[in-house]
Amino acid sequence: TGRSLWLHFNEPAGSTTFVDSSFLDNNASCVGAACPTANGRELTFDGNDRVSVPNSAGVDLNQYTLAMWVKPSAINEISNVNLIDKRETTGTNYQLSLRPGTNYVQFLTAPCTVGGGDVLSSPAGLPVNKWSHVVATYDGATKRLYVNGALVGSQAYTGGICRTTSPVNIGGQIAGFVPFSGQMDEVEIYPQALDQGTVSARYGAPALQVDLRNGVTWGGDAVTCSGSRCPSAGGDGAAFRQEHYLSATAPDLSGDAFAFAMWIKPQSRRAPMNTEVATAYGKDTDRDWQGVFGNMVYDSNLATWPQASTIYPSLFVSSDGALRMLMGDGSSTCQLTTNAANVVQQNRWQFLVVSYDGSNFTFYIDGRAVGGGVSGQNCAGVTPPSVSNFYIGRPNDYGYPWVDRLESVHSEFLQLIPRVNLNSDASTGNIWGTTAPAPGTYNIKESFRVGDAVPNQWIRLFQDVNGDGRFDVNTNLFGGNQQDTSLVQITDINSFNNLGLSGRTFSTPVEGANESSGVAVGTLYFGVFNDYFQGSLDQFQVYPFALDAERVASLYNASSVSLDLPFDEAPGADLFADESGNFASVACSGSTCPVSGVPGRNNQAVQFDGVDDYLILGSSTDDLGFSSSDFSVMMWIKPDDFLGTGDFGLVPLMEIGYGGYIGLLNGRLTVQGSVLAQEKDTLYNATGRWVHLAYVYDRRAARYTLYLNGNAIWQQTYGVLDATDSLQIGRWTSVSNNNFYYDGLMDDLTVVKRALSQAEVQTHFDRAPAVNLHLDEDLSRTSFADDSNNRYVATCTDTAGCPDAADKGQMRESVTFDGNDTLTLSSTSSLALTNFSVGMWV
Repeated sequence: TGRSLWLHFNEPAGSTTFVDSSFLDNNASCVGAACPTANGRELTFDGNDRVSVPNSAGVDLNQYTLAMWVKPSAINEISNVNLIDKRETTGTNYQLSLRPGTNYVQFLTAPCTVGGGDVLSSPAGLPVNKWSHVVATYDGATKRLYVNGALVGSQAYTGGICRTTSPVNIGGQIAGFVPFSGQMDEVEIYPQALDQGTVSARYGAPALQVDLRNGVTWGGDAVTCSGSRCPSAGGDGAAFRQEHYLSATAPDLSGDAFAFAMWIKPQSRRAPMNTEVATAYGKDTDRDWQGVFGNMVYDSNLATWPQASTIYPSLFVSSDGALRMLMGDGSSTCQLTTNAANVVQQNRWQFLVVSYDGSNFTFYIDGRAVGGGVSGQNCAGVTPPSVSNFYIGRPNDYGYPWVDRLESVHSEFLQLIPRVNLNSDASTGNIWGTTAPAPGTYNIKESFRVGDAVPNQWIRLFQDVNGDGRFDVNTNLFGGNQQDTSLVQITDINSFNNLGLSGRTFSTPVEGANESSGVAVGTLYFGVFNDYFQGSLDQFQVYPFALDAERVASLYNASSVSLDLPFDEAPGADLFADESGNFASVACSGSTCPVSGVPGRNNQAVQFDGVDDYLILGSSTDDLGFSSSDFSVMMWIKPDDFLGTGDFGLVPLMEIGYGGYIGLLNGRLTVQGSVLAQEKDTLYNATGRWVHLAYVYDRRAARYTLYLNGNAIWQQTYGVLDATDSLQIGRWTSVSNNNFYYDGLMDDLTVVKRALSQAEVQTHFDRAPAVNLHLDEDLSRTSFADDSNNRYVATCTDTAGCPDAADKGQMRESVTFDGNDTLTLSSTSSLALTNFSVGMWV
């Protein structure tokens, strides 16, 4: 991890020991009876508590970084408040505290012979009852202090620090400092000074955070929309339909490094740009591009349209899933496009981050950098412009009107002289005209400018009797009674009305040339195209600095995967690691603990006895998304019994709400016994076999979809269960306090705060190996079981050609080959793979 101390403080209520996740075993514990209160998420200090970390080489340092989340409950008007320290009576290695009366952060260092020392203070105090992130670094020459990722103070210091055998004291009282009151979380120590870019990238707060689930406030005053232009907001973000957008106050990105992060689910646009329109407007003709966000600035009369040199960072996604970023500072512009297509997939939620470090753009999808490189102009030296606002859901405010063709079926005796005028009935408004002596198709292929600065334009198709390009109303022409006739008028032309090419039919009596007359019948084909986005967005954030790979992965995990339990612990474990980045507390409960370290479907697994062992999850239904959003729960199980406790046929796997569970009922996948898969999908023949289960809930549709081995087998509508603050795995307690237990193995339990598609469920299913030989068999075996769904058997023909089994292995038992032994898997046609990985211990 790069850290020498990392305390998540996510232990369950009643805990007095707090695990160090740096892998250096610098675990913290309470001092005496005064212990802060744990709740599975953070610690609460009441002003009389202390947590201590014993001295070790990892915390007694010459250079270091201290980091923590702090939420003070008050401002002490009299005394300094201690946050963390490692010091003697005289001399300080490091200390962070809050100044009385202000809550200014103070960073103290001193040599061993000095009682006072050097203090670096923040220019403003930490707010009460609000989380703030504090970082202090010392590189041997300079001390720096950061609050919420921003540098708030620095000063040179070479006066020395005190290396001491004292423990690290967190929140407790020391001479001249009173204990801390409030909440604290994620205490970290690095054995080196992180640079400013790394601190910002890992801990900086977004400059803009848009709540795309709240269509009233959108998360604050910085975001607005108007009437029918507003996207529809709900529990799974905001839906845009190529006519919706938000306007947001543009964060200052003049520091020349920034990042945009969001969840995105693009769709095919209802009015994609066709080849003729794309050619006319200088757009790509090979694929349709839609703008996710940005602001391509034009002057008021669109004189520079459709080119712009002032471009606030603007992102486009193509119909084949490529990404394109544009930026311009008024004189120089750059455009970068991913070489790979299918970077972003349609109709699927993905976490997208675009990060710029001042020279290079990096695109991330679902926490990982996109490979394949980019093509285009280098953006180094191009500074993001200063603009008042930018758009979410569109990259600019203009549209592409297109007058395509006229199809006329008028009488052959009628001399038709059609004209099209734009915004004026005078001849100066004429943009197209012809003489149509006979029915037929007449290509027009005309375009014009439209945008917020020039909205509500109109065109008129009319019969121009004298051919002067002017629409003459109530005027006698040629000295007779002939006059021009309006055939089609289209008004309110802007960037979002009249989307897509469509026909406007007419059948109108008209006067023709040479005093002819008749009925003009035909269709005018017209449409508007634009760069607007179609699809859904959620959790949109803008950062005034680049994000590093660790922060991107953390953001992805925290906003998507709410729980990830691989169950890969060694035998005898009573705590199980959550690898989602949320660091949920998962601990044993019951009279015994589920057995860890047993062979699993994907590495190791845990085994429940079905009698009285289960796991307590110190997270609420809201933390996991069960009571507040879409969700998906996936796992591998290998049941030993389908009858369940008391032979009721009820096999609970995990609670998902108060009095509610997901599991099996009479061998069929179920949610609370109310959502129940079909009888044909009963798992009774799967005893002792691994099966993959997924329970997916779409909140908007109030619908559960149940999956077996990656395939959807059942859908049913059902509501959300009541909220609760803790959940059980392997046990369900009914509302009448009856307990039911799971009997069997469980592996790779994952909870996601989204309704996953079948392809995404299949991806989780495919994470497990296609062949899984544990090689844990007893002595003198001639066959070895494959624990995958393929259930191959590795065999050898006789004892002389078989490896020796039951030898000590890296993980449980192993086999030993003597150079003449062979194991063979038969009927392996499904393993004729183009892409594959093979792993083993040797």
